[in-house]
Amino acid sequence: MSASPEQGQIGPYRIERELGRGGMGVVYLGHHVELGRAAAIKVLLSGEGSPGLTERFQREASALARLEHPGIVRVYDAGLAGGRHYMALEFVAGASLDDRLKTQGPLSSREAAELGVQLCDALEYVHQSGFLHRDLKPDNVLISEGPVYRLTDFGVARDLSADSLTATGTMVGTPAYMSPEQASGEKSQIGPRSEVYGLGATLFAALTGQAPFVGSSPVTIVTQIYTAPPPRPSEIQGDVDPALDDLVWGCLQKELGDRPESAAALGASLRAYLAGELQGGGRRGRGGRG
Repeated sequence: MSASPEQGQIGPYRIERELGRGGMGVVYLGHHVELGRAAAIKVLLSGEGSPGLTERFQREASALARLEHPGIVRVYDAGLAGGRHYMALEFVAGASLDDRLKTQGPLSSREAAELGVQLCDALEYVHQSGFLHRDLKPDNVLISEGPVYRLTDFGVARDLSADSLTATGTMVGTPAYMSPEQASGEKSQIGPRSEVYGLGATLFAALTGQAPFVGSSPVTIVTQIYTAPPPRPSEIQGDVDPALDDLVWGCLQKELGDRPESAAALGASLRAYLAGELQGGGRRGRGGRG
């Protein structure tokens, strides 16, 4: 079989159209020729990127192959065809959370809390399975009917049972959504509470339409992550419920011990919020504003 998307097929998948592309690869909508199943076909852009690009691509396939959860995009198979590495992923027809925010604006407090519960459940499963995602952000959350929110893009995931491909001092992920310890590249400090920060930053964006810290360059953003007090969503979007405002702000604390201890703990608090069991204003003052 031909492995050229331009010729209409890669491996056992018939290519229909391009869905998007990034620094690591291009994603096509395809159908398995024999099974007739739709899939998102991610193809590594050969000859581009860092020397570890192939390892990163293979790591994503390996991580997803070991994860099976309704809140995580599944991998069907992966392989090498015509000299190109490809990965066939579950096709999610909806937009990303990032697209949703750009076209429709911020979510309501209740919508954001429901998003948070689903992401917490998925991320806790990832952690219990021995992985860290390390690139939580709205662009890596896909939305299907329900709404059901799904984590995707495990290209920089870290397998906690194996040596990381990334050495201490290397910044991995997207600066605007990184915890301070992740931005510094202190590998020994990066763990589930770092991911809680990423969840908080994603919820901040869901409530406000922007990341907690913004700037003209990655260096400017990282400097704010290190030095500026953690912001509250209500500083940008005034109608954020105070109780949810407190929860999100708590996730963005610079000290690991000041954040919720796990995605499960944050999820429990979000469920309590949705049940009307939390009152706002309880965490104002320490390290925050207002």
